[in-house]
Amino acid sequence: MTKMERVLTTLRGETPDRPPVCFWQHFGAPEPRQTVAEHVKFYQESGEDILKMMCDEFFEYPLQGAKTPADFLALRPLGRDSYYVRGQVERATQINEALKGEVFSLYNAFSPYASLKHAMGDEASICAGSARPWMNKVTRYLFSRKVAASSAAWMIQASGKS
Repeated sequence: MTKMERVLTTLRGETPDRPPVCFWQHFGAPEPRQTVAEHVKFYQESGEDILKMMCDEFFEYPLQGAKTPADFLALRPLGRDSYYVRGQVERATQINEALKGEVFSLYNAFSPYASLKHAMGDEASICAGSARPWMNKVTRYLFSRKVAASSAAWMIQASGKS
């Protein structure tokens, strides 16, 4: 059974020759060509059935200078032409093209909280969340407005895969 057959068999609820395997790793490679090469190398060396793409250059959602609760609450989804959205589509496309359809792939879009955490730093985001009730309100607001999800939808539409 090929890797793709194994995953598709499982998704149909049928029994594959063995369970599909997926591992992932943060490569920390902000340079696009290096990011693509690291994903391909990891796939080739691991032999996994599903590749989870982890494009670390997009950890931080562009907060457009947001620092106060009002700033965070005023954030709106980025458009398809922003580098944050367009760059992720380009990187996923480059990785998939390099893999030539051999493997089922998933792209990791970071959640609003993860984006805030990476933008503010671990300690600052933990302190903000526990010491400032407004941070919990901001996080709930971002989830309710689907700020990150809207950007992910733009990525799918921009890729022509909708």
